[in-house]
Amino acid sequence: MIKKQNAKKIIMGASMIALLGVLIAGGGALAKYISKIDGEGSMKVAKWNVQMDEIELSNKHYTAQTLTENTIAPGTQGSFDVVIDAGGTETGVDYTVDISNIENKPTNFYFEVDGNKCTTVDGVIKALTGHIDANATNKKVEKTVNWKWDYETGSNSSEIEENDVIDTNDGKIANSMEFDVTVKAVQSRPVEQ
Repeated sequence: MIKKQNAKKIIMGASMIALLGVLIAGGGALAKYISKIDGEGSMKVAKWNVQMDEIELSNKHYTAQTLTENTIAPGTQGSFDVVIDAGGTETGVDYTVDISNIENKPTNFYFEVDGNKCTTVDGVIKALTGHIDANATNKKVEKTVNWKWDYETGSNSSEIEENDVIDTNDGKIANSMEFDVTVKAVQSRPVEQ
């Protein structure tokens, strides 16, 4: 009888171990849910296509009796156009027109942008700095920069006489006035809504 009980215990023990093995092996698979989803994403890269026209300085034409061709003097004026076309661009555009390396500028010579007199180069740069929205219907900016050297500078006879002396001294030096014009367009930094 002892042998039968021991055999029962051994069979029961082996059954329990087998059941425990099945529960552990099978229980791990039943302990959690797993799903896997595959997908694809795509994003369009914003197009950058800013066009700029070449800058050409022009001056009004004066009679040969009053001024030699391609020279400036008190009483002369001219202009140049800055054209920035961001029509093919899908981002905002920040632009700056920089006038630099100006040499031999006559004292009373000045620039004018949008009707505003700019006696310093910094004034011109501020007037020619702007932004074009990415969703703007018209993405073309056209600015005319006028330059002038008034025939007489001043609001009264004393100021005019002082400036005539300055203009005369600038004329005696008679150097060639030169400056650089650089148009720079940069993508605006994206801003989250």
